[in-house]
Amino acid sequence: MEMKLEKLWKTEDWWSVWLGLGLVLVAIIALWMGTSIKGWAVLPSKITGFAAIMADLAKNAGGYLTIFIVMGVVFCISMKLMGHDLKKFIPGFIILFVGALVIFYVAGTKFMQDYNVEAPLLALLVGLIISNIVKIPEWMKTSLRTEYYVKTGIVLLGATLPFTIIVKAGPI
Repeated sequence: MEMKLEKLWKTEDWWSVWLGLGLVLVAIIALWMGTSIKGWAVLPSKITGFAAIMADLAKNAGGYLTIFIVMGVVFCISMKLMGHDLKKFIPGFIILFVGALVIFYVAGTKFMQDYNVEAPLLALLVGLIISNIVKIPEWMKTSLRTEYYVKTGIVLLGATLPFTIIVKAGPI
């Protein structure tokens, strides 16, 4: 029994569930307090040049910083409890976060939008190119928890599914 309970905080599967539940609880508490977490949900706008990137960064700096801090703290806690080395995780997380932001900006360019290359596809292409050309340093491997990030994203995506759709779908 002890071993089964330990899985609740020692596996990526369960941590992705805890992160999703935690975000839903934070959203509910914010709603009860008369506010929302909508300010955290920032995405780069369509990019027309370097000046537009700088303007967007200035406009949304608070939201990006909030996402970075909240997700950084939450992922650090989960990584520590799963037994990973935070000294290796933190630098890699910073690189991944900045890389993700760059991917969003590049995907927002007119060229990428003309060819319908969205951020997830661009990230996949960049990841495939990097992983097949460059040898990933050992210290970076702790941060490259692809399945963990994907699982967390799926749980968070599921958390945003409007309940009205579920009600309209009816019983299975």
